[in-house]
Amino acid sequence: MEKSFFRITNQAFFVGLFFLILGLYTLKAFPDAKISEGFGGISIYGLFIASGIVLISWFKMGEILKVLGEFISKVKSGGNT
Repeated sequence: MEKSFFRITNQAFFVGLFFLILGLYTLKAFPDAKISEGFGGISIYGLFIASGIVLISWFKMGEILKVLGEFISKVKSGGNT
């Protein structure tokens, strides 16, 4: 099975990586920037870093678990699939 480089999990990974890098940049350049002063003052870099990590891990973890499940089923069946 040939996998496309532009499948949805890779797109989400690279968008998450972009958000992570953007969050690290805003942490360095604008450490005091806040989205709103209410509700504890949510920092912009925290929002970008958290969403980047979630996007990177969520979609790739699903793909890793799917491949692991296929591997386990092949091992159990003796590799005849």
